[in-house]
Amino acid sequence: MPISINIPKDQEQTLRNAWGKDLDQANREALAIAGYRSARLSAAEVGQLVGLEDRWAVNHWLASHRVPLN
Repeated sequence: MPISINIPKDQEQTLRNAWGKDLDQANREALAIAGYRSARLSAAEVGQLVGLEDRWAVNHWLASHRVPLN
């Protein structure tokens, strides 16, 4: 199910400069990190959200974003 976020036009470029052109992916990653840190998402769910194939890739991705494993 697609989710959209309304961002003021004048802030859109600022966000793209900070997070890159793919704000959809940046948003998924931020939600995945927040969800995992709060124990609302499992490592498997994080992997599905950000498009990673296996648990080792998820663990590496979390570590690269300085997220301690639960």
